[in-house]
Amino acid sequence: MQKDEIIAKFSRLKLREIKEVNEELDMQDRIDFDRYVLECYWIVDKYDDIKMSLLQMYNIRQSVRD
Repeated sequence: MQKDEIIAKFSRLKLREIKEVNEELDMQDRIDFDRYVLECYWIVDKYDDIKMSLLQMYNIRQSVRD
């Protein structure tokens, strides 16, 4: 069942320290989780676009902070 798999993958993420966004998105367990969730919605092909958009927003936010 998809719900159980999402919970299992998320549980693995909860066991470790959360990193900065740019580091977090390069962690294999995070990649696996994100891709699986997108697969459940049939949009896994958008993974790279979503990741890039998130990183761009994060970088803009960081530059405004500085």
